[in-house]
Amino acid sequence: MTRILNEFQSSLYPSTRHMVASIAEEWITAGGSWSKEAVAETLHDYTNDELATECTEGFGLDFIPDDDSTESHMSFNGYSSGDLSEAFNDMR
Repeated sequence: MTRILNEFQSSLYPSTRHMVASIAEEWITAGGSWSKEAVAETLHDYTNDELATECTEGFGLDFIPDDDSTESHMSFNGYSSGDLSEAFNDMR
């Protein structure tokens, strides 16, 4: 399988930073289905690190197959939970 850098959910991004921001936005808005009020409440109730952890686990961004056949999305694209945390911070 061919893997492409800075790709998430079949969308390509000009940089890892743009992709990580989009991942955070996708998570915090539940794919665009949450209202602005729900997003604001979630940002109020959770720390950036908590959101980054939930996002990482929920999307499986750090998942590595049992056979180690591929790197995780995070490793392959060179970003960390800290980068996701910063992306959530940028939304505040």
